[in-house]
Amino acid sequence: MDEGHGFLTPKLRVFVDGVSNRINGVPNKKSSGSISVVGEDNIVSIGEGAYLHGFELIVKGTRCEVNIGRLTSLKGRLQAKGVGSRITIGDLTTVVGFNVISLEGKSISVGRDCMFSNNIEIRNSDAHALIDIATGRRINLSADVRIGDHAWIGARTFIGKGAVLPDDVIVAQGSLINKVHQEGHCVLAGQPARIVRRGVTWDRHLSTGLELQEHAPPEPETDPD
Repeated sequence: MDEGHGFLTPKLRVFVDGVSNRINGVPNKKSSGSISVVGEDNIVSIGEGAYLHGFELIVKGTRCEVNIGRLTSLKGRLQAKGVGSRITIGDLTTVVGFNVISLEGKSISVGRDCMFSNNIEIRNSDAHALIDIATGRRINLSADVRIGDHAWIGARTFIGKGAVLPDDVIVAQGSLINKVHQEGHCVLAGQPARIVRRGVTWDRHLSTGLELQEHAPPEPETDPD
């Protein structure tokens, strides 16, 4: 869709206004919510089978890009505003509820097969300036946010500007992610978050762990008394 009002699905409203804005792709037919694209040369790409439910996308600016991967399931709000701001959500990622805000030409990137709980906030800018009185300089500069593949993000987590999460990480509910984390296969928790457990992964399906025990090395034999 290039310009005007319309529907991508029976319950997903679309409004496009400006010059050379594009929405590519068609989501799952059960998708609902709204998409608004205003400005110039903005692009929204929606992967095959993406299910957008209770969803709101706001793009306002110039050369902003939003890419939603294949077979995703997203609930919440995405906002890309300004010049060149970008949001990418990887294939197979699922979201119960988040608010994602990309401003000032920076990017927010979420990897493949991630799982987000509810009431999660992700932003790459504070949206207002913090000024050092002595120098008159702004000190809270915006910065890209990057979340790797197969990350599980707990409820009420805040992920701020400059944050990086590696592949295969678990973030406990209520955590604050505000720096670069490099170690995967771990649990992060706290405000700010720190590693509280290592050597773990996660699965979308409940498991007793018996599958892993079946492949564990045998216990060493001991001499009888």
